[in-house]
Amino acid sequence: MISALWGALKGLMGSKKFVAGIAGVIVGAVGKFGWDLQTDEIIAVLSPLMVAITGQAVADAGKEKAKITNGA
Repeated sequence: MISALWGALKGLMGSKKFVAGIAGVIVGAVGKFGWDLQTDEIIAVLSPLMVAITGQAVADAGKEKAKITNGA
């Protein structure tokens, strides 16, 4: 059970979308509950992360489509 959980966590940490999402959660939490950051400052950091997640999702979708098209 622990081995399977550790393997799943390793797989997630290899995902660029997951890492960017975790970074966004940390920035949002620190901005809300930690440092005294204004909303526009938090958004200035989170916006590029959201774009990166979306771009990576589009790239991943293209890879899967290519695999299906090529029959791999």
